[in-house]
Amino acid sequence: MLFISPDYRSGKLFGAYSHKVKHDLTLWFAPVALYTADSDKIFWDLEGVCMQRIAAHVLTVAQETPDVRRLTFAVEEPLDYLPGQWIDLYATLAGREEVGGYSLTTAPEPINHTFELAIRRAAHGHAVTDYLYAQAQPGDRVMVVGGQGDCVWQPQMGLEVVLIAGGIGITPLLSIFRSVRDQAPDARATLLYSATQADGFAFETEIRTAVAADNRLQAHFTLTGETPPDWTGLQGHIEADWILRLGLNPNALYYLCGPRPMIYALAESLPRVGVAPERIFYERW
Repeated sequence: MLFISPDYRSGKLFGAYSHKVKHDLTLWFAPVALYTADSDKIFWDLEGVCMQRIAAHVLTVAQETPDVRRLTFAVEEPLDYLPGQWIDLYATLAGREEVGGYSLTTAPEPINHTFELAIRRAAHGHAVTDYLYAQAQPGDRVMVVGGQGDCVWQPQMGLEVVLIAGGIGITPLLSIFRSVRDQAPDARATLLYSATQADGFAFETEIRTAVAADNRLQAHFTLTGETPPDWTGLQGHIEADWILRLGLNPNALYYLCGPRPMIYALAESLPRVGVAPERIFYERW
């Protein structure tokens, strides 16, 4: 849909296109794109905050799991974001600009010149996701807008977090996990991470290494599918009573990301084991 509005400060007319973007997990509302009379493009988020496009290019590409590809990018201007946020990424594919929304896995620094994404193979086809997973190569140029989303963590919110991830839902929670590990020496993080198969845990080696080296960090891995004979982790879907079973603190901040049925079931059931609703965080869509 196209909207026309004057900018009373500059005297220019703006045209605004609003649209929705399909994320790996769900539908996100993208920022509104504004086209000035001089054909410049800027962006505004849903609360009216100006969000400038930033040019970026692919630095590295690596296969993280059989279904997840890991990409790092360099940005031409610093990218501002908080742990747990996501970006819109724009790519020109077959002569057409396409967009997708992706959670950042990196822990933000005071000035960010690089960022990382983990892209899962799209089950139903999505132009940007398909490109990032199967075709993107070092040197490829894209544009990004971010960070976005209200499901964030900062130390002043609380110094103990429980991160509950299902599948590719690890991505924003890894940003929080890394932030606790690298930037908040007084904070503690416990990760509960489920996958359908043993080779489906993205960043498993990094997470296990971090936990072994730092007693502020814990991680529990659970398989929801077939369990191999040498599996020593947990089994089954993560449920609220695991908080009691694992002796976790109900007064921690709880962050949820994964399939929508998992998120909604936990958001409803965690209060029954003592977690106050205001201490449960997830993207509502």
